Amino acid sequence: MICRGWVSPNFGCFNPKFGTITKILQKHRGKSSTEYLGFLRTRELIQQIKDNPKLLQHSQDALATNFGFGSVKTMSRQFKENAKMNVGFFLKEAERTLNEEVA
Repeated sequence: MICRGWVSPNFGCFNPKFGTITKILQKHRGKSSTEYLGFLRTRELIQQIKDNPKLLQHSQDALATNFGFGSVKTMSRQFKENAKMNVGFFLKEAERTLNEEVA
């Protein structure tokens, strides 16, 4: 049998429809798939900047593209929803903290 979906050691071939994934996310995370992806992207952006401060040299447009937000406007909106602060403020504070550590 050729599996055209995901292969799980416990369940074998697993090929859920997008609507099924959306329902699972809504039930267990309380978010739509779009909201959950925004949450994951925001969390990854924050972690990557903490782990690799060189990312602070990139423009917000480059960060939005590289982390899959689609646009700076979308990144700003989703970042504020998930991190409860503006992305610009976060980037400035991360840069300030980095400069204090270097000094």
